[in-house]
Amino acid sequence: MARSYARLLQPLSYDRIAAIPYAALPIGTAVALRTGMPLIYPRREAKGYGTARTIEGAFNRGDRAVLLDDLVTTGASKLEAVDVLREAGPS
Repeated sequence: MARSYARLLQPLSYDRIAAIPYAALPIGTAVALRTGMPLIYPRREAKGYGTARTIEGAFNRGDRAVLLDDLVTTGASKLEAVDVLREAGPS
């Protein structure tokens, strides 16, 4: 699966792979390892402890992320994740 994703992502321009927690984290990890691209994941809410970040991993203003999920349903979780990433900086 990671090899197939890597081929699909090859023509795209992006800085990070963003996996939607939590089901897509194993897929995102495999793709990140295969492509050598950094992995991040947007949280629905910041944790009340630790770093209290809404995005885990290095994500800088202006970075472009490709969003991976394990399935497609209504798309609500994808839109929530995109909102978190967009709030971190301009797209």
